[in-house]
Amino acid sequence: MENLLKHVYTLLLVSFTFNFGIAQSLEGKWEGRIYMPEKVILMSLNIVRINDTTYNMYTYTFNNEENSFSPSNKDTANAAKCLVNYKLVEQDSIYLEEVKFLNKNTTNKAMCFQKFDFKIIHREKVSVLNGTWRSEGKECESHGLITFIRENHK
Repeated sequence: MENLLKHVYTLLLVSFTFNFGIAQSLEGKWEGRIYMPEKVILMSLNIVRINDTTYNMYTYTFNNEENSFSPSNKDTANAAKCLVNYKLVEQDSIYLEEVKFLNKNTTNKAMCFQKFDFKIIHREKVSVLNGTWRSEGKECESHGLITFIRENHK
């Protein structure tokens, strides 16, 4: 019985350390692009650490024709903001799902919730979330590739 308790304690400690390490490594502001057959949509992802094991995530979808981040189109007041749920899949993978519009952009009526599967890549001075996205539902059926790069990574 004592051995079993030691194993359970060890597993809990490893799980806590894993979750804490990933949360710390993802915190920050990320810039991204959703690649579709006919266009590229700009997004940003904001990850805020709440405590040692949890954090809040929000996506901001920009509606611009230039497909570039500039001071005017990084203004999140003009973006569709969504609350995002997350699940750590593996040490280098995370699943994100938009679950609630917080301020729907009125210029784009076809806004849809999106789901993302990412590989987490950390290299020297660059952190990247690289993966796929999909939208489901009436008028929303779509999928493609997506990449986010963390701003001001040290």
